[in-house]
This record gives sequence, C-alpha cells and structure tokens, in this order.
Amino acid sequence: MLDTTRAYSAARLGETGEQETLRKRHAEYYRDLVVAAPDPTAAGWSAQLAPELDNLRAALAWAFGPLGDPSLGVKLSAASSGLWLDAGLLSECETWMQRALQHLDAAGSRGARAEMALQTALGLTLTFTQMSGQDAARALARALELGEKHEDSATKLRALNCLAMLDVRRADFPSAIALTRKLETAASEANSSTGRQTAKRLLGISYHFVGDQSQAFANLSQCLPQSQTTAMRRSYAAQFGLDHRASTLAFLSSVLWLRGFPEQAARTAKESIEQARVLDHRVSLCHALIFGGALVSLRVGELAAAEQYADELIAYADEVSSEIYRAYALAVKGLAATGRGATERGLETIREALSAVRQHRVNVAYVMFTADFAEALAASGGAEEGLAVLEEGSRIIEQSSGTYGISEVLRVRGELTTEAASANASALQAFSQSLEWARRQGALAWELRAAVSLARLNRRHDASAAARDILAATYSRFTEGFETRDLRTARALLEELS
Repeated sequence: MLDTTRAYSAARLGETGEQETLRKRHAEYYRDLVVAAPDPTAAGWSAQLAPELDNLRAALAWAFGPLGDPSLGVKLSAASSGLWLDAGLLSECETWMQRALQHLDAAGSRGARAEMALQTALGLTLTFTQMSGQDAARALARALELGEKHEDSATKLRALNCLAMLDVRRADFPSAIALTRKLETAASEANSSTGRQTAKRLLGISYHFVGDQSQAFANLSQCLPQSQTTAMRRSYAAQFGLDHRASTLAFLSSVLWLRGFPEQAARTAKESIEQARVLDHRVSLCHALIFGGALVSLRVGELAAAEQYADELIAYADEVSSEIYRAYALAVKGLAATGRGATERGLETIREALSAVRQHRVNVAYVMFTADFAEALAASGGAEEGLAVLEEGSRIIEQSSGTYGISEVLRVRGELTTEAASANASALQAFSQSLEWARRQGALAWELRAAVSLARLNRRHDASAAARDILAATYSRFTEGFETRDLRTARALLEELS
C-alpha cells in the first residue's frame, strides 16, 4: 500500500471513531494467531510468522499504550517470545518482555505460564546482551521456579542451561558443573536427547576452564549430533539461545589447540563459523567468531585473521546489542594490534575491554587474556603493571577452583622476573611450575611455551644440553602445525641449541 493511501485511510478511519476498536481487533487476531501455534519453538514456526513481525510490533505497541489492553499484551508477548529470539532481535525481545512483566498483576498472570515464558525469554536475552549477569540470573531463577511449579521440562532445561553459562562466565566452575548435573537429571527425567547433548556441551566447556582438557575433549566430541536439519537447529537455537553444533565446535577448536593440534583447531574453528553462517543465527555467529575463529587465530599467531574476526564480531555484536561479545572482540583486537606493533593503541583497547569485564565480574574473560595482556605490557616497558595484572589473574583462578590459564600466568611471570637482577631462581621455579601445570592439564600447547621459556633461561646459564632435552622431548610430541608461530619458535631455538 502506498504511503499516501495508508495516510488517507488512517485519516478517514479516525473520522469514524472506530480506530481503537480496529486496533484491538488487530491485536486480538495476532494474539490468537501466535497462541494457536502448537509449539512456539517447533521447527518452521518462526519462519511462518517472521513476515508478521511488523504487525506484532504494532499490536504490542497498542496493547501497552495508553488506550490499549495490557492483559492482551502480556499474552501476546509471552506467546511471541520465541519469535524475537529466533530473529536475533534481542534488544526488542528484552523491551517487550520487560513491559509485559510490568503488567503481570493487571493481567492476572503472576505465577502463571505466561510469566514463565516471559522470564525465560528475558533471562535468555540478557544472558547474551548484558555484561553483568545479575538481571539474567534473577529472571532465570524465577523461570526455573515456575518451570518446577508447572512441571515444564523444557523451561527447566532452558533455565538451567543459561544459569550454568552465567556461572562459567563468572568463573564459578563448581556451581556451573552442579547446575549442569541438575540439567542432566532433568533431561533424563524428560527423556530429552536435546537436554542430554546440552549437558554434555556444558560439561565440556566447564572442564575446559577447570583445566581438564582430556575431559573437555571427551564431552565436546561426544555431544555433536550426527545429523540435524537446519530447521531442527534453528528450533534448538530459539530454545537455548545458541546453535548447539556451532557452539560445540567453537569450544572444541580451543581444546584442540591446547592439546597440541593447531591445524585441526583452525579447521574446526572455521567449521564452527561456517555452521553459524549457514544457520544465519547472529548470536551463534558471535559465539563462533570469538571462541572459535578469533581466539584460535590469536593462539596460532595469525594476527590479521584474528583482527578480521574481531571486526566482524563487533559488527554483529552491535547488531544484536551484545555488550559481552563486544568486549571479547575488543580484547582480541587490542592484542592483535600490539602483536603487529601498534602497541599504544592496542594496549588502550585491551585495557578498555578488560576493565569492563572485570567491573562486571566476567572473570573467565579476564583469565583468558591475563597472560597475553601482561606479556604485551612487558614488551612495551610496563613490566610492573604486567605483574599486577598477573597477580589479579592468579587471584581469580584461585577463587574459581579452576586452573585454566595458570600455566601461562606462571610462564609470563617467569619471563617478567628474568628482567630483574638476581631473579633467575624465581624464574626457573615459575617456568618449572608452568611446565608441570601444563602437563597435568593435558595442554601440550602451553607445555611447549613453558619449555621454550625454560630452554632460553638455561641457555643463558650455559646449560644448553638440559635446555635442549626438555624442549626436544616436548616438540617431538607434536604431529602437525609445524608452521604455526609457537612451533616455528621452538624449532628455531632447537637449531640454535644444537
């Protein structure tokens, strides 16, 4: 319809005095349309209703307006929550869920299934948008309470999934694993294969950050479904906020790099991004870009690729209004910049990102980048600040009951210590402990870095034979990735020591 025709029709309708009556009928029609769907997360449901988004917006705007019907708005918001999530319209989803929750009492829906749907959607949305997880946790805790009250297994699985993810973000790994075990139990009770796969993925992620890469690899490898249609994957993403396959592959790529398979890690990271692109799911793509593409590229020394992934992540993070993914992207972008020589700009970018994540207790992000940041600071003459960053990272790791990153924190502390006079004994202890922690965790990539640092220290003290033996033994356990940065560095040092 032409705009002029639309304006003329609206004016004539206003003259009849029936405008509000028709708006109400319009809202009631779309409420009935959405409520009639047998399952708001069923495959194909969102695709059928996606063309009606503008009509839903108009209906909700009227319902919550001065002449509207809030009760109708509550029902329509609850019924359409999955549609906003599937479309990646997280900011808009948050807006409508919040407005509906303000009218629960007027609608007589407090404690009802409508509130359960609203709290679930709000909690899931805030999990992926806000840096702080406090508001998300409150909404999800209420959703879980209502899920138990109404014996709704789907809601319990969704709430437990996001609550566990928030605990991982805070680096509260014991709580994350406990919640995942509850999710396992709920999935078994509901005979939900989807729930069991979700629990496996969460266990894999938790073990990755706890520091047990063997268990992380086992769980992540086992939870990849053999065959899923695009519609099935979109349905999962609408329920849990992420595509299961893309998310699993992203974390699996980081685990593969740590275990000493950099080429497999790079291929898996790219596959995670491709899977998210095929699905055209923005939050899943953000997840794959950071935990797969950007991080793995950074680790193998492909700084241009890491920065490219970070730039793409920033664009998508802004599109879905995600503070958390933007902070991750800035950290990678800053580290890539310092690695390419843009030290001042890079350090400022990293400071901005890590200050934000620390302020909002996104502790896992701080730990992920602690050693890299400290190393970059030291390279620019800021060893003292670098040591302070390492101290903060060590404190977070100790409080988390995990050991992810401790090997690198110890190694970089040793590197910074060697700059001080008469500190060789301290450096030797730090490198030796770093090596031991890496071995204990099954993190061959970090073991190689520790062996390189130890070999360099021994060489300075004319202990080349001992230096070479440890490094050669570690290097010999690699079967691929010999042209990646760390392996090239190790090979060059071995040649010097021969």
